[in-house]
Amino acid sequence: MMRCPECNAIIADGEVNCPDCGFILLSDTDVSRKVGGRKFLVIGIVLLLLLAAGSGFVALHHFQLKKQLDLGTDYLAAGQFIQALDAFEKALNIDDDNTEARLGHARSLIALYRYEEAEDVLEEIIKGKPAVVDAWQLLCEVKLAREDFADVFACIEQCHQTLGDDVLTSLYQELAAGISIVTDKEQFFSGEWADLQLLYASQGIEVLLSPQWSVPDMGQLHVQADGSAKVSMDSQGELRVSAAFGPIEREVVLTFNRNGAQQAAELVKNFSYPFLLPQFTNSDKLDNEIVLILLINWVQRYTGVEKYVISAEEVEDAATAIFGPGLQLEHEENYLAWWNADRAEYEIIPMGLDSAAMTFIIDCREETGKYIVNAVHLTRILDWNEEDKCIVEDDNGTVLGRYDWDELEAVFNQERLAQLPLRRYIFSVLPDGSYYMTESQIVY
Repeated sequence: MMRCPECNAIIADGEVNCPDCGFILLSDTDVSRKVGGRKFLVIGIVLLLLLAAGSGFVALHHFQLKKQLDLGTDYLAAGQFIQALDAFEKALNIDDDNTEARLGHARSLIALYRYEEAEDVLEEIIKGKPAVVDAWQLLCEVKLAREDFADVFACIEQCHQTLGDDVLTSLYQELAAGISIVTDKEQFFSGEWADLQLLYASQGIEVLLSPQWSVPDMGQLHVQADGSAKVSMDSQGELRVSAAFGPIEREVVLTFNRNGAQQAAELVKNFSYPFLLPQFTNSDKLDNEIVLILLINWVQRYTGVEKYVISAEEVEDAATAIFGPGLQLEHEENYLAWWNADRAEYEIIPMGLDSAAMTFIIDCREETGKYIVNAVHLTRILDWNEEDKCIVEDDNGTVLGRYDWDELEAVFNQERLAQLPLRRYIFSVLPDGSYYMTESQIVY
């Protein structure tokens, strides 16, 4: 028995309707289903609300990230690099794996000259996402800004191995186009040393590179500490010089000719430095200290290897080559170098000079058994009152005036030189083609 929940009338078991009001009675199962349905309805509504909230959060996340990326890009374009860096760092706080944010972060660091930090950021990008070409490009630009040219080409090579040769092509071609072997001339005398450099030059930037130099067996090669090279050849003919810098290879062909009179003139031009060679008709009468200074300087500067410790044997060999076998030297300490008798060697004294000789070759010629070279010598002396100027004297010690250092070549032209004391050098030529200096006299 039960009572109707609507009118409270008594209803017999088994009835499905109230006999008085007709109210429909539900079984326990029906009630359970109804209650369960309501529960599912509530749960569904809750899930829909959660999904809507999640979608809203994702949308907000995306909006905030895009806002910071756009700000960073705009700041970079406007040259406000600190603000750009801050914007990209905020973007990374939202999504630390966002490639655009990480690249913008690197670009900002580069713009602020924080190259080491930028390099770390870019290497991290490449490590995790090696297919990001912009990261390779920026990493090469960082190394280029730091003038790490060997690393630039190593970076390009690594990129090519990873992604193929068709990436970073324009950068590679641009760099390669700026690299060349530089020398002041391509015609040399047999035995003369040629100075060569491998230079990168582009948009006003010049950087000396350190390549692998090579010459054929008939040539002589001395690589200098700064990466430049000195090459020579005793015979006549062409000498092919190669320089390899990473994947870049460059060549230059130098021509060596035997012209004794011009070689003698070149010797005259280069030998009197830093002091003038005194006049002489007998080399044994030359001042020992001055000759030692000139010979030591010659060995240091013009024998292929610039060095600061020079043996007595090297000085004596130079003396014989320049003055013949008659010159007798006494080794002693001098203005240019300390003398170590126990080791029989000189050590160059590091110092600056307040004066230096300057030589102009007027002409040279060959006569029977000898070469004749006419030259004009000047001495430049630092003006301590105005250090951008120098006092100039002629070969007789007569003061010619005060001049800017960089105007001397223009002031002392051929017409002016013709008015100054002329020094004549005479070289004796031996049957084997070698020669040595026998006289040096002012002739007018």
